[in-house]
Amino acid sequence: MSRSLIFIPVLAVFLSCAAKERVEVFHVGEVEVRLYSTREAMTKELPEVLQLVDNLRVTDKVIKVFGYYDRENKVIYSVDDARTVIHEFRHHFEPEWRHGSEAKSIPN
Repeated sequence: MSRSLIFIPVLAVFLSCAAKERVEVFHVGEVEVRLYSTREAMTKELPEVLQLVDNLRVTDKVIKVFGYYDRENKVIYSVDDARTVIHEFRHHFEPEWRHGSEAKSIPN
């Protein structure tokens, strides 16, 4: 097999791996939206505490971060998924809104 025939599949694998780490940045009014092609690429840019929490195992559950709204800097970090982006916009438009587990009050 010639070297050029080996080079083509290697180049294709390299380019596909490079494409997995892409980020697209959009501005919607005052909010910057950063869409990542992979969750791993996104978590590299999250605040340190969220990087530490990501993939944390709690009993038989694993915590995975798919999106984050940085309220102070008005930036949405999200995997390239419409439901996740809408979820993060909800944090922007409804600052008092909380996830189901956060909304429940703890009994005395």
